[in-house]
Amino acid sequence: MRPCFTFKAKAGNKPAVLALDEEIGFWGTQAKDFRAQLDAVEGNELVVEINSVGGDVMAGLGIYNMLRSWAKDGKTVTTRVTGVAASIASIIALAGDKREMPKNTFAMVHQASTFAVGTADDMRDAADTLDKVDGSLRGIYMDRMGVDETKAKEIMAKDTWLTADESMDLGFATALIEDIKATAKFDLARAALPDNVAAIFKAEAD
Repeated sequence: MRPCFTFKAKAGNKPAVLALDEEIGFWGTQAKDFRAQLDAVEGNELVVEINSVGGDVMAGLGIYNMLRSWAKDGKTVTTRVTGVAASIASIIALAGDKREMPKNTFAMVHQASTFAVGTADDMRDAADTLDKVDGSLRGIYMDRMGVDETKAKEIMAKDTWLTADESMDLGFATALIEDIKATAKFDLARAALPDNVAAIFKAEAD
């Protein structure tokens, strides 16, 4: 299975770059591989470029926590959305001390989801677990964006697509930067992007 990221080591005055360009996690391998590359980063600066529709919540939380742990002791993580940071990828984007978004990029926030089979009790257990996961994610949005619980619940209540300007206003991004080309290595058909977002990636591909 291909990893969901690429790694570019520190070169001269340029910091190391980890690029998350596909779906996050699945099959339990991605967070482990991400840790191995993170451990290889030299210097006190790291740029994490993100263009992902999301994926596995636990893998994404693992990556978020790895980045926040790495940022201790005077180190700096800059996250940069290069296309879209959706679902759990939006949580990873919030791991940055600096969070950059070109004006033609997007973020998407929503509640966690899962598949469940079994009895009514199984369904209730699954719902209870989702409530706990959503509480964890909500806490990160509140802490990193500086929004209150009411606002965090509001933006998580549905698929909330944020432009770069809206992301700045809400505290998701800390800086707007020059537009870059939006590309996607994930399957757009599976991503279920809204028409205005999908059109940007399709135009670049064409």
